[in-house]
Amino acid sequence: MTEFAAGTAVARTADGTYAAEISPDWWVFTGPNGGYVASIVLRAMTETVAEPQRAARSLTVHYLRPAKAGAAEVRTDVARAGRSLTTVTAELHQAGERVAIATAAFATAREGGWAFHDAVAPDVPKPGDLVTAALPDRVAPPISHRFEYRPVTTRPLFQGAERADVVAWQRLREPAPFDPVLLATVSDAHAPAVFVKATAPLATVTVDLTVHFRSPAAAGHADGWCLGAFRSTVATDGYIEEDGEMYGEDGTLLAQSRQLAVLMPMRA
Repeated sequence: MTEFAAGTAVARTADGTYAAEISPDWWVFTGPNGGYVASIVLRAMTETVAEPQRAARSLTVHYLRPAKAGAAEVRTDVARAGRSLTTVTAELHQAGERVAIATAAFATAREGGWAFHDAVAPDVPKPGDLVTAALPDRVAPPISHRFEYRPVTTRPLFQGAERADVVAWQRLREPAPFDPVLLATVSDAHAPAVFVKATAPLATVTVDLTVHFRSPAAAGHADGWCLGAFRSTVATDGYIEEDGEMYGEDGTLLAQSRQLAVLMPMRA
């Protein structure tokens, strides 16, 4: 079992109820990484659906309060199971408090539907042509040590770049397929794009995160590198959005993400 599988494992304790353990190995400076928490919740929701042909298509998580290291419980409910689409809700609880609430859609593939692909992977060097880079210690939380990053864009952090965007290849240090559970973490595992535009150290705290899984069949066996392209365009009233796309090495769009986060000064 990989560290990621162990860190996001859930164990059924009753119908729709799962025990989990939130590990500090997947921390950022302000607590557990939002994508990591989303992965735990999505794993429980996936086990509740228990139909491999109904792949996760969409996940939205709202974070009510920071999670803590230690035991947690995920409570799931099937809101509706139709002929092709199942909608599931979930709550993450710790110490008697709700920590996060989530909704996910699981669905079979629809044959004969209109299809087009205008989302094209950026034309960038392959990971083998780039070198691994480590984040500076001041912005290297525990989760960053679980991944290997090969940056495409190399603008320095907190130096007032014109645009808040980053592109990088990333993968777990222990190979694992980019299934929806892992992609939920990958969507939030890189240093935020706003860090390159900011002029002073910042921290971000996720308010909500949505991930759309676009190629579940491809993601199930894509266990090499994932190209992440993330950008932010508006910061106002102390909040910022970040949009992302994640592509497999063959250019397949695996997932799209959007999150809203609070901007905070970096703690000393």
